[in-house]
Amino acid sequence: ITGRGSDKEVYHVELSLKGSGITYEPGDSVGIVAYNPPSLVDAILQFKGFEGSEKVNIKEGELTLKEALSSYLEITVLNREVIQRYQEATGHSKLKEVVDNENLLNHYLYGHDVLDLLEEFPSELTAQQLAEILRSFPARLYSISSSQAAVGDEVHVTVSRVRYSHKGRERSGACSSYLADQIEVDSLVSVFIEKNPAFKLPEDHQTPVILVGAGTGVAPFRAFLQHREANNQKGNTWLFFGERRFHSDFLYQVEWQKLLKDGTLEKLDVAFSRDQEQKIYVQHRLLEKQKEIYAWLSKGASIYLCGDMKLMARDVQKALLQIFETEGGMSEEKAVEYLKKLKKEKRFQTDVY
Repeated sequence: ITGRGSDKEVYHVELSLKGSGITYEPGDSVGIVAYNPPSLVDAILQFKGFEGSEKVNIKEGELTLKEALSSYLEITVLNREVIQRYQEATGHSKLKEVVDNENLLNHYLYGHDVLDLLEEFPSELTAQQLAEILRSFPARLYSISSSQAAVGDEVHVTVSRVRYSHKGRERSGACSSYLADQIEVDSLVSVFIEKNPAFKLPEDHQTPVILVGAGTGVAPFRAFLQHREANNQKGNTWLFFGERRFHSDFLYQVEWQKLLKDGTLEKLDVAFSRDQEQKIYVQHRLLEKQKEIYAWLSKGASIYLCGDMKLMARDVQKALLQIFETEGGMSEEKAVEYLKKLKKEKRFQTDVY
């Protein structure tokens, strides 16, 4: 759903739940059980000289090594425990230097996968040893971007495909590449619902809500707005959306315009960081509208925030504290207390990753 010229690949994926009995609410997440990229599985087998038919015992039972690497073992990313287990099993002295140095270890964890580890620190391993070193392949959680009040027996997700080159080899995110490249119409996908009681619309639909999302962080707000539209709940909803470029990255633009037109969405403010020399993010739009935001809060509005934990969430919270100080005449300490009060009253809810 990103356009030509975007440096991201964002996909809208619709999965049928027909006959499953699965239900969910706006704000919940869906867990997706994926398969690893076949090219990476084959590259690991080839490099180690394995056929793939070797039998290994893992917690799921006895499988071939290829089955285990494809479906049950994490190979697209590394963690400390895997690197430590590999070093202990192989006795590799150069890798010991990495394991013993926090900075080197943190640097190595970023952007490297299991094939890198095997290539850069070669050692003889049996298929069973390799399987025991690797960790289980966890399901990936995605914020649901639909409401069953609107779509019935379906669940929608908004997925940013992870794809990058490192050391001359293309890398992919396990689940995002599975959803973008491996599944087709009528493919069977294993899913489960992860309830999120800490990210729910107010019970009283008259309560004003301010929704702040950047990138795929807008996903749960599509669910919120679908729910309000399906239940004919008009107004009192303000969306702040941030991305890089208007022409290529305005996710769900037509839907937001339709919701504005029918009155479900009362206000929409957008920030496109790369469309001008000075980068503009959602927190800048919040500060521009600080008087209105504080007025909405004074009327009992709830704020919802979804997006990147490290930067976006931190910067939005800073902007809110600034608004409380400027518009509410609060000291820095009082502003922090007010934000804590909003959290306690479930009037400031976050879904960050």
